[in-house]
Amino acid sequence: MNNGIRIYRYQIDLLGRVYLADARQRTLATAYRDPKFLDFFVPRIAARDNDSFAVHRHEEFQYESRCGRELNLIKSDDSPIVFDAFSAEDGVLHWAGSQTTEFIPQAVHFSKSTGRLYHPMPVQKRDLLAPWQLHDPSKYSGLGLALMRSQIVQMHFADLLENDSLVWGGTRYALVPVD
Repeated sequence: MNNGIRIYRYQIDLLGRVYLADARQRTLATAYRDPKFLDFFVPRIAARDNDSFAVHRHEEFQYESRCGRELNLIKSDDSPIVFDAFSAEDGVLHWAGSQTTEFIPQAVHFSKSTGRLYHPMPVQKRDLLAPWQLHDPSKYSGLGLALMRSQIVQMHFADLLENDSLVWGGTRYALVPVD
């Protein structure tokens, strides 16, 4: 605690699960899964405030989620927001607890080096860049990309991927390369 502010450190993995950063074991049992908590915590994630008193003590944490007298510091294995489910009937990607955003097939990005697919973050979070986007912030200005969890890619998109494109609704969309 510093100046009456409590600091907590969290980590978000490739599946979008939130853990205390100091947790020795990261399993489904130790992840924060309560939808109400996630709906509160994840949408508040923002880039770190460089004026924060805790910046120099916790440099590896690129993000924060403020809550009253708490400063929740966050680092992510990839993007700080991960789309963890997909509703094909509605064309909606799900994230956090019960948050959703429209799936835009022509906006799907692809990393050749990792094989991961990305989709633009929800409109209110588009200024939030993943750590790998920070290497070229002008290229991604206003286009924060969120990782699409591998499970939803395998279940809903794997059969629709052809070389560097996605065939969606009978239309072929070029995947936008990120590297």
